[in-house]
Amino acid sequence: MDVTAMTSAERDGEMALTRMMSNNMSSSHVPEARVLIIMTGGTISMQRSPNGLIPARNFLERCMAPRPEFNDGETHDPISVRFHDGPEGLGEFQSLRTPTSVYGKRVRKVGHLQNPRASSHNASKSAVTKRTSRRYAVLEFEPLLDSSSIDSKGWAEIAQAIFRNYKLFDGFVVLHGTDSLAYTCSALSFMLQNLGKPVILTGKLRHQRSCGGTEVLLQDLHLTRLFRGVTGDGLGG
Repeated sequence: MDVTAMTSAERDGEMALTRMMSNNMSSSHVPEARVLIIMTGGTISMQRSPNGLIPARNFLERCMAPRPEFNDGETHDPISVRFHDGPEGLGEFQSLRTPTSVYGKRVRKVGHLQNPRASSHNASKSAVTKRTSRRYAVLEFEPLLDSSSIDSKGWAEIAQAIFRNYKLFDGFVVLHGTDSLAYTCSALSFMLQNLGKPVILTGKLRHQRSCGGTEVLLQDLHLTRLFRGVTGDGLGG
């Protein structure tokens, strides 16, 4: 699957979106990356029920919207998400935005690595402060899965979700059970070719409380600016 392939309609849509963003840009504009969170199920999505732990829906509303580190408290326009092929497969999903963060970005030239002292000195001189935020939506599997039951059909569903939305988002975070996370990560690395955007798989090892373990999910949202390709990350606790 070549994620760089694009139809003429998608190309026209991307150009229109670029023009609109350029027109709305101002001197006070804070760069905003768009991230699609793909919820497949697993421990991170579970809540208690009379029958024990079960995967629960509405992860964005239950676990992310109430927490200030995931939600800047402002009202944002919905984000377009493609959830299946065909003319009816594009929908408007609720979006949230993380509070604006400030980080130092260090840029190094390859040649500087030959001299560790020079590298450290020049890196500190080239550090610049940037402000950034992440606006995101959650696409949930139907039905949600326990990772012990995910198979090649589930892997294909994840790959298709990324393929359909590749031009709409800057990065992808896949929430997944840890039982088979490594297998899914390996499969996706072969299924998705020519990736120029990050795909981060993450999950939670133990269920302690409802919506617990989302701290590293926040880290993964911000890590989408650093990676290209498929990588895995397991949540502890």
